[in-house]
Amino acid sequence: MAARASIYAAVLGAVVAGVGMIGDVEWSAQQAVAAQPAATTAFPAGVRDRLKREKGVAAILGLPVGDRGEFPVELAKASNLTIYFQSADTEQVEQVRQRAGAVGLLGRRIFVEVGGWQSVHLANDLADWVVVFPDASQKVPEKELLRVLRPEGVAWLPDRELQKPLPKGTDSWSHVYHGPDNNPLSSD
Repeated sequence: MAARASIYAAVLGAVVAGVGMIGDVEWSAQQAVAAQPAATTAFPAGVRDRLKREKGVAAILGLPVGDRGEFPVELAKASNLTIYFQSADTEQVEQVRQRAGAVGLLGRRIFVEVGGWQSVHLANDLADWVVVFPDASQKVPEKELLRVLRPEGVAWLPDRELQKPLPKGTDSWSHVYHGPDNNPLSSD
């Protein structure tokens, strides 16, 4: 289980950065995926492309096994994501706060909160991605993950992926204001 969680963290870190340092080990995305047993692959092939977005909101619930708060900080440094971190473990929360504060990201691009697993402390339809690590994966209700994800947002759990569907009857919004012309008029 610990090895699986470490590989899970390595894959996500490597996918975001192309090549990343996870702990003392440098991983390329290909090495990280190859290192994972096929039966426990946490990231389907399409995840790599979707995580290359430069902006968005990523919620991280818990930390990889053995991580001392590095994961959210390294993810923020490797991207332009806004990171929301939540854990029921006050020690994890303090570790993330200390590391994020040390590099000037706390309260700017990394937001950290103590909270139980029954409720993710984010508004509805806000997160582009939710990453759920093993300590939270069996405790966070799927319904709660879908609540905080925006339509077509993705949640990664150690053993599966969830994607929030578009509500029926809505038009395609490829940009914040509907289309590239920034006109908020849609066909829905």
